[in-house]
Amino acid sequence: IIHYYDLYGKRIMYQPKAGAKMRPLWRVRWQNPDAHPLKDGSIGKYKSPYGSGSHLFIPNEIRKRFKNGAHINTLFIDEGEKKAVKSCKHGQMSVGIMGIHNFVQGNKLPYEIEQIMQRCTVRNIVFRVDADAFDLSNNLKYGSHVNNRPWTFYSAVEKFKAYVST
Repeated sequence: IIHYYDLYGKRIMYQPKAGAKMRPLWRVRWQNPDAHPLKDGSIGKYKSPYGSGSHLFIPNEIRKRFKNGAHINTLFIDEGEKKAVKSCKHGQMSVGIMGIHNFVQGNKLPYEIEQIMQRCTVRNIVFRVDADAFDLSNNLKYGSHVNNRPWTFYSAVEKFKAYVST
């Protein structure tokens, strides 16, 4: 179970339904994804509460640096929480996103990225996608485009580039 915290160490909360009580955000990374198929029969590696939205995962090392205003030369945005934690452990300061299209919230970058960039005087920002970016789909159908998956990753990188350049 992956728990989400903001830049100040407070749990990120979400509201499951209108009028319902706020709940802390969590995400599960299944150890055995095959045992947890999605409604359409595909395999889901992760599960988030319905209606919880998309949030930035901020490892503890980033929170420490943000609190102290420590300089971060290069900030990495990694696809996945575990990769972000592992990157930080090896000196590559990183935040995690829930998926390649989940770094934009309300047509702009998450405000936490902007706060980190300003307070930690970030000089470079790098968007890293998974190694499977160029893999073809396992369930290609007649008439579908073979390059659909690589094209999806490419469009996410282009979108990221456009948002960061502003």
